Amino acid sequence: MRIHAMILAALLAVAAGCLPPAAAADAEPVARSLPVNANIRAEPSLNAERLLTLERGRQVWVHGAPDEHGWVRVSNADKTVHGWMAAYLLDEPANIATPGRKSTFAEALGEPAPAASGGTSLFARSLGGGSGGGGATAPAAGGSLFAQASRSGEIERAQEEKRRREAEEARRRAEEQERQRLEAEERRRQQEWEEAEERRRWEQEEEERRLQEEWEWELAAQEAEAQRQQVWNTIQGIEQYFQGEIQQRQNRLDQIQRQQAEERRHYQERERRRQELAYRQQQQQDQARLDRERQERARLERERELREQQARALAELQRATRPAAPSYSPPNYSLPSTPRSSSSPGGAFATRTPREGCWGMPDPPNTTCVASSARRSGDRFVVTHENICSRRIVASMCNERVGADATCGQTGILPGRSYNWDSGADSTGAFSVRWVGSNNSVEDWACVSQIGWRD
Repeated sequence: MRIHAMILAALLAVAAGCLPPAAAADAEPVARSLPVNANIRAEPSLNAERLLTLERGRQVWVHGAPDEHGWVRVSNADKTVHGWMAAYLLDEPANIATPGRKSTFAEALGEPAPAASGGTSLFARSLGGGSGGGGATAPAAGGSLFAQASRSGEIERAQEEKRRREAEEARRRAEEQERQRLEAEERRRQQEWEEAEERRRWEQEEEERRLQEEWEWELAAQEAEAQRQQVWNTIQGIEQYFQGEIQQRQNRLDQIQRQQAEERRHYQERERRRQELAYRQQQQQDQARLDRERQERARLERERELREQQARALAELQRATRPAAPSYSPPNYSLPSTPRSSSSPGGAFATRTPREGCWGMPDPPNTTCVASSARRSGDRFVVTHENICSRRIVASMCNERVGADATCGQTGILPGRSYNWDSGADSTGAFSVRWVGSNNSVEDWACVSQIGWRD
């Protein structure tokens, strides 16, 4: 009868739609805040890939209860990253469980669900018992047997529920202690792992820093060596360049000195030959002049003797023919002097024998040997003197200036050649020229001094 009553009550409860909250659909995600920094991993393991690291105080969504190893499925605040997290890293739920059901985390830990406000047990609601009168009423017949059976079953069920709760509470306490132990162990392992990871990372960073410093020192040493080698090569190149330049300049200097020595030797040789030639010419001219002078003296002596003989003969003839004639002076038969030509350079050659190579008479019918013409070229006054004789001459030229001495000069002019003598803008336009014949440039000074020119 007791079993039949329990089955009947269950059927009535199902018919009335009064299921306990534990039979409801899967719980919705629960929001939780993190008391410490935590990682979301791809698998429920500490060796799994780390998907995201969240800081303390950040919010996560918990999906369902923890598994047998203490891992629970979670997602970040915007539900873009889903993974696993250790359940002991989670704080209490951020939202309070609704009446009549317990939270997802409480279910995972085996805690009993809180009773609904003014609620009764399943059988009480089914049979109309309990406080608050909230349950359904029994059928109209409402036999006492059924009521007693129901109350007896409810009492037994309450006692069984109490025992179950006590056992569940003991189990929960044991699990809580085990969980705390596991959490402490996990925290210790996590701390050791973090310390080992931090130490390994620090050692790795130190090693990388040491290697980086060694590499930088080696690179700096290589760069310094390369720079030193480059500077050394540059210095060597500069030394070679300057040595080459010095050698080239020394070679050029030696070549110039050899050329100068050769030129001096040639010049000395030419000068020696010129002096020898001039000396021989001078000797020849002196000898020729002496010969002409001796010939001239001999001719004059013969003429004088001839004139004297003629005078004596004439006197003897006159005495023979006219014995009574008065005294008679013989005429002067000396040679007349050569008249001075208007085209001659001076009277010096009219009274003395000209030096060998010097002459003063122009070629007939010319009366002078210089043809001059003047012109202005910019601010210069230019006079062109041309030798129109058949032999070489020496010309002395002067251009008159305003308020200053004349600009004068002397040069030799070959036959048919001309020479330009110019002066500045202060020239008056007046000029003068004197000339004397000189067959050899070596004799110019002698010809000029023979006619008495004074510069």
